[in-house]
Amino acid sequence: MKRITTIILLTIGLSLNGSAQDQLNKMQLADNLFNRDEYFKSLSIYLDLAKKNQTKVHVVERAADCYRLMNDYDNAEVWYQKAVAYPDAQVIDHFYYAEMLLRNKKFKEARGEYKVYADYENAEILPLKLAAIDSAQKWIQNPSAAYILQNEQKFNSKYSDWGLNYLDKSEFIFISDRKTNAKQQAINASNGDGYYKLYKATDTVVTAVELKVKNNPIFSGNYHIGPIALTSSGDTAYITVTTTVPKSKLSIDDKTIGTAQTLYTRRLQLIVANKVNGEWTNFKNFSYNRVKEFSIGHAALAKNGSTLYFSSDMPEGEGGTDIWYCTKKADGNWDAPVNCGKLINTKENEAFPTLSADGKRLYFSSKGLPGMGGFDIFRADGKDAAWSMPVNLKYPLNSTSDDFYYSTSNDTTGYISSNREGGKGSDDIYSFNYDRTKSTDRPPFIAKLPNIKERAAPVDNGPLNPKT
Repeated sequence: MKRITTIILLTIGLSLNGSAQDQLNKMQLADNLFNRDEYFKSLSIYLDLAKKNQTKVHVVERAADCYRLMNDYDNAEVWYQKAVAYPDAQVIDHFYYAEMLLRNKKFKEARGEYKVYADYENAEILPLKLAAIDSAQKWIQNPSAAYILQNEQKFNSKYSDWGLNYLDKSEFIFISDRKTNAKQQAINASNGDGYYKLYKATDTVVTAVELKVKNNPIFSGNYHIGPIALTSSGDTAYITVTTTVPKSKLSIDDKTIGTAQTLYTRRLQLIVANKVNGEWTNFKNFSYNRVKEFSIGHAALAKNGSTLYFSSDMPEGEGGTDIWYCTKKADGNWDAPVNCGKLINTKENEAFPTLSADGKRLYFSSKGLPGMGGFDIFRADGKDAAWSMPVNLKYPLNSTSDDFYYSTSNDTTGYISSNREGGKGSDDIYSFNYDRTKSTDRPPFIAKLPNIKERAAPVDNGPLNPKT
C-alpha cells in the first residue's frame, strides 16, 4: 500500500553538505535518495548498478526494497529472490521475500522463507505467519458467501485510489494520487506519482475537491491530503494531512545527525474544517496534534459526534500504530486520547478505523491480528475501550494483500479499499453487498496457533507504512 500512508512519518531530505555532494559516487547518491524515501529516483540508479559484473548484494537488496516500497510486488519478489541467493544477504531479506511470496499466493515457498527468517532472527513471529498462510489457503478455497465484491471502475484510475466515504446518498468523497495537471502538480518523489488529494464522485463524474489553503498557517496543500471524516450534518470535517510546517519546527532524524545529509520527519495530523457557503474553510489543528513527536490521522466519527476514533503512533500504545479515541466534553473540546485496548491493538500496526451505521461496531485493519497477510479488515462490537473479540471478515473481503477502509451507511452495502491483484491501479475501491443470512458470524479459522498467550513480537518490516 504505497498509500497506505497508514500513519506514518513522511521523511524528506532537506539539505546536503555542498562539498560532500560534489564527491558522491553513484552508490552514495542512490543510498542518499533511498534514505530520503525517494525510491522512484534511487531505483533507476540501483538497476543501472545491477547491470555490472559482480554486483554487490547491497544493490540487489535496495532494488528489491524500492520495488516493495513502491508496491510493485511482482518485481520485489524477483529481486528478493536474487538477494537471498547471496551468502552475505541480510536475514530480513528472507522475511521480505516471504511477504512477497505470500502476497502472490506462493504459499509453499513463503512457508519456507518464513522458517529461514525465524531460524536466524525471530522465532516468535513464525506461528502467526504460518497461520496466515493456512488461513489464506483455507479461506480462498472456501470463500465467505456473505460478501459479494466488485471493483468500482468509475472511481478507480491507474494510480492509488482509496478511503471512500459518503457525502450523501448520491455523492462520495475519496483520495487519489492521480496526476490531474502534470505541469503544475507536485510529484511525490517516493513513487513518481502525485500527492494524495480529495476527490468528489457521483455515479458518472469525478472532480477534485478544492480546499482554500493559500496562505494558510496550518498546511499548504503541497503534500498528502485525506482521508476525510464528516459529521452527520456534513458541515464539519476531520481531514488527515501531512504537515507542512517549516523545517525548523520538525524533528531531525537521529540517523542523519552528523552526516552530510539532514532529514526531517513530516508526520500526519488532523485538521478540523467547516463548510461555509459550500466551501471548506476555517481550518484548525486538532487539539492533540504533535507533529514533532507522533502522527495522528484516519479519523472516524460517531454518529452523534461525541466520540472520535483515529490511528496514531503516540507513546503508551501497544506498538506500531494503534486505534485511539477521544470523547467530546460539554464545552465542545475533546478529552485526552485513550487507547482502544489490547483486544483491538497489537504490537504491529492497526489503522483505518470506521464505524457501522449505528456506531456500535468498529471496523479497522490490522497486521498483528491473525489474518491472510498484509492488512486485514476486522470488526468488533462495543465502544471506547470495551470491545468484543475482533472477527476477521475473511475472503473475499480480505486477501493476501492490504485490505482496509471499510465504509458503510447501512451495514449491508458499502466499500473497501485494497491493493489486491487484478485491480485497475496500485490501490482500488471495491463495492460490497453483505447478506446477513449467509453469514456464519463464527470466530475466524486460525490454524496452528494453539496456546499462544501473547501475540507475536513485531518484526523489522521497514516503515510502519509505506512512506509516501
